Amino acid sequence: MNRNNPEGATRLRQTDFKVSVVLLALCAYLAWETLSFPMSGSFGGVDSRWYVSPALFPFILLLVLSTASSILLINAIKNAGHSEFFKLSRWIGDNRKAVNRDRWYVIGALSLYIYLYIPSLDFYLATVMFLLSLCLRFYVDNNKLKNVIIQANLALSLFVLAMRWMFAPQFYWLAMEATVDEPLILACDVGAIIAIVVCLLLLWLSPVSQQKRHHILITALAVPLLLVFAFNFLLQVPMPVEYGSVIKLMEYIWYEILAL
Repeated sequence: MNRNNPEGATRLRQTDFKVSVVLLALCAYLAWETLSFPMSGSFGGVDSRWYVSPALFPFILLLVLSTASSILLINAIKNAGHSEFFKLSRWIGDNRKAVNRDRWYVIGALSLYIYLYIPSLDFYLATVMFLLSLCLRFYVDNNKLKNVIIQANLALSLFVLAMRWMFAPQFYWLAMEATVDEPLILACDVGAIIAIVVCLLLLWLSPVSQQKRHHILITALAVPLLLVFAFNFLLQVPMPVEYGSVIKLMEYIWYEILAL
């Protein structure tokens, strides 16, 4: 491989260098967090030794991973893998290539879904918006719909942030924990419903085959509804946002009307 394609071999060593640096940084962070675990002490009248500490197994895994990453790093440096390490295009890729644009689109959509939509929206609405973002981008060959879904996500993101600024006791950009502020959830749900309806209307008016429309409707609307129903009512697993408009409507039908 090195003889026939030296350029490809160099790029591979550059990728090895980046991966090893990221892994070593991650190992350092996890080792710092693991240091907070108790190594010894008395818990409930029972003495705990270091060899039964909850920190022991993570330390062993981190040691093995750090050793492997260090070997990969050394081999990459020997083969000039550290060259162009600080060149931005080596990290984000060539924006002129569709594969790189699609990759960052998926990363962006997934980040919005996890850190912005799920903590603030009804889980069903957040999931529908995420699935529409993927379906209208990759399943439908229509540039107008691709631009519409990007604009819809941008508008919904700004709307959610504006609602946080208005309703939340303290403004925050991204979150890992779901909010319990019902006025904030309701306001964000209204924005999500408008964005979803607009996207579906434009999908219906666009020159897309009826079969693809049906596939998108089933994937983006029906499947999340079945999942929410199964987890929330059959498995009794609470949704990330328990005060969402769709969840409350389903609970009202399930408990009040059907009395199940």
